[in-house]
Amino acid sequence: MSRTVDLWIDLRSPYSFLAKDPAFALEKELGVTLRLRPSSLDIPQRSWGG
Repeated sequence: MSRTVDLWIDLRSPYSFLAKDPAFALEKELGVTLRLRPSSLDIPQRSWGG
Protein backbone atom coordinates (compact mmCIF):
# COMPACT_ATOMS: atom_id res chain seq x y z
CA MET A 1 0.00 0.00 0.00
CA SER A 2 1.47 3.31 -1.06
CA ARG A 3 1.44 6.25 1.30
CA THR A 4 0.50 9.66 -0.08
CA VAL A 5 1.84 12.99 1.13
CA ASP A 6 0.04 16.22 0.21
CA LEU A 7 2.44 19.05 -0.61
CA TRP A 8 0.64 22.39 -0.50
CA ILE A 9 2.50 24.95 -2.60
CA ASP A 10 1.87 28.57 -3.47
CA LEU A 11 2.78 28.89 -7.13
CA ARG A 12 3.87 32.51 -6.66
CA SER A 13 6.10 31.83 -3.66
CA PRO A 14 9.87 31.53 -4.06
CA TYR A 15 9.87 29.34 -0.94
CA SER A 16 7.68 26.79 -2.69
CA PHE A 17 10.10 26.78 -5.61
CA LEU A 18 12.99 26.07 -3.22
CA ALA A 19 11.07 23.32 -1.41
CA LYS A 20 10.09 21.28 -4.45
CA ASP A 21 13.44 19.55 -5.10
CA PRO A 22 13.92 18.35 -1.49
CA ALA A 23 10.29 17.19 -1.49
CA PHE A 24 10.84 15.10 -4.64
CA ALA A 25 14.01 13.67 -3.10
CA LEU A 26 12.04 12.58 -0.02
CA GLU A 27 9.45 11.02 -2.30
CA LYS A 28 12.12 8.76 -3.78
CA GLU A 29 13.91 8.12 -0.49
CA LEU A 30 10.82 7.19 1.53
CA GLY A 31 8.85 5.54 -1.26
CA VAL A 32 5.80 7.74 -0.85
CA THR A 33 3.63 9.34 -3.49
CA LEU A 34 3.73 13.11 -3.55
CA ARG A 35 0.48 14.86 -4.42
CA LEU A 36 0.98 18.52 -5.35
CA ARG A 37 -1.79 20.76 -4.07
CA PRO A 38 -1.50 24.26 -5.56
CA SER A 39 -2.87 27.09 -3.47
CA SER A 40 -2.59 30.82 -3.11
CA LEU A 41 -2.12 32.68 0.14
CA ASP A 42 -3.70 35.74 -1.45
CA ILE A 43 -1.87 38.20 0.80
CA PRO A 44 -2.85 41.78 -0.04
CA GLN A 45 0.00 43.97 -1.26
CA ARG A 46 0.76 47.06 0.77
CA SER A 47 1.37 50.38 -0.82
CA TRP A 48 4.54 51.82 0.69
CA GLY A 49 5.11 55.56 0.86
CA GLY A 50 2.96 58.63 0.29
